[in-house]
Amino acid sequence: MQNVDFGDYHCENESRLLVLGNLLLDMIAEVEDDYLKSYEVLPDTIQTAEKRHMKIYEEMKGRSGVKFSPGGSALNTIRMVQCILGYPKNVITLLGAVGSDETGKNLIELLENEGINTKMVQKVDNWPTGRCACLLTDGGSARTMVTDLGAATKFSHEEFMKKNVKGLEWMEKIKYVYVTGYFLKVSPVTVMEVVKHAANLDVPIILNLNAVWITTGHSKELKDLLPFVDILFGNESEVISFAGQLRVAVDSYTTTSDTQCRSKNKNHLSCIAIFFSSKIKQNGHKASLVVITRGEKPVLCANSNGEIKEYPINFPRNIIVDTTGAGDGFVGGFLAAYTKNLTVDKCFACAIWAASEVLKNFGFILPKHVPSQL
Repeated sequence: MQNVDFGDYHCENESRLLVLGNLLLDMIAEVEDDYLKSYEVLPDTIQTAEKRHMKIYEEMKGRSGVKFSPGGSALNTIRMVQCILGYPKNVITLLGAVGSDETGKNLIELLENEGINTKMVQKVDNWPTGRCACLLTDGGSARTMVTDLGAATKFSHEEFMKKNVKGLEWMEKIKYVYVTGYFLKVSPVTVMEVVKHAANLDVPIILNLNAVWITTGHSKELKDLLPFVDILFGNESEVISFAGQLRVAVDSYTTTSDTQCRSKNKNHLSCIAIFFSSKIKQNGHKASLVVITRGEKPVLCANSNGEIKEYPINFPRNIIVDTTGAGDGFVGGFLAAYTKNLTVDKCFACAIWAASEVLKNFGFILPKHVPSQL
């Protein structure tokens, strides 16, 4: 594994990373398969809560052994970044919404205590703060997530623009923008507004596909974003789904990189990675990357030159207690190193270490100790 030396991170009161995502309360509990069946939920899936699922959240509150923690993909990722970098103040600015309830107040307080700038978080009246039931089966290896976004869905682009009536000059201090695919369901117009402004400032943009239902339900928005994206994250199912939405057929590739892919007898997923690497930003200051996680298999990375590299997962399966948030931790580890301008190899070393730390615990628990070198 690469040695990763983070050193000191002197960025007090300097916002470097802008994050667009949903703020949620995670409710994590082990359940039986029959519990999932009673709510017509398939195991090991991610879905939006429907009316029939609302009782789950009340039942979680009274369930023995349930754990509550700040959650949602965005919060998991940025809290890992903060943890690795030593909790610098105001390096991360968060864009999203919570309810004007006690849960929302507590979430904001916790994030601010961890050094995250929440001034761009909207408080929404008459809507509960978003919540996610993380239902674990098969000894914790299968994770089923049922999400009620609540107030997160009420993020107002109009309110956002009112607060920025003079434009987005404040973004001139931003060095990186991270967009969660989940936020496309909330305010795609805000995502595009921020991304275009960031692109004009030559700020690297990182996009996470997040879920298959995002790639199927918001494929047009994702496609529109690709030319602005420097780094695209997704797991195997997500990128295959997105390719399907774009009607990408490996057998009918016609571009040079696709032909090269076939001539080298690369597998189906590698060809899809190369395809997406040709669709993201091609002229950034840093190499553009497509990063595909595959569970226990090596992480696949394709750059904008059509080159493929694999990064082995260097930890044993027997450390796995719960997979909740491991992907978010992976991205957080990568971003921590990336915002320090470390090499791509070192970014992956940090990402894999961060994911392994998350897997060791029940729920998304931050590492208690970050080694000076990984």
